[in-house]
Amino acid sequence: MAIALMAATALASAAFSCPASIEDEQHVQTPPGAASVHLYKGPRKLEYMAVFVGHPTQRLQPQPIRAPQSNVYVWEFASGADVWVQCIYTASAAVITYHVGATRRCSFRKSPGGLEQSWSQCDAPLP
Repeated sequence: MAIALMAATALASAAFSCPASIEDEQHVQTPPGAASVHLYKGPRKLEYMAVFVGHPTQRLQPQPIRAPQSNVYVWEFASGADVWVQCIYTASAAVITYHVGATRRCSFRKSPGGLEQSWSQCDAPLP
């Protein structure tokens, strides 16, 4: 019991980040006419991290602060903001949604031209 409680506490206090890539499968039922379909296989890289205050269905999406000449986006929140994050991947319809909770800051670095790995992070939830 104590081990489970310690693990739950450690998980709740951990910082959040989107997976750097995902594997998914896509399917096309019937291509139109004589068209052929090519489905890209392989890992899909993190394209963007959408940040919301409140559940994403409410569409309350604050604008990030972007440093000039930088691919880093930062969102800062007032105490008590209920933060949700959606991880969006290149060439994928899959969107992963996480409830981060109350946090002070989230950051996203967009890979320029896909040459490097994009990354995301939200600070550990506030107590």
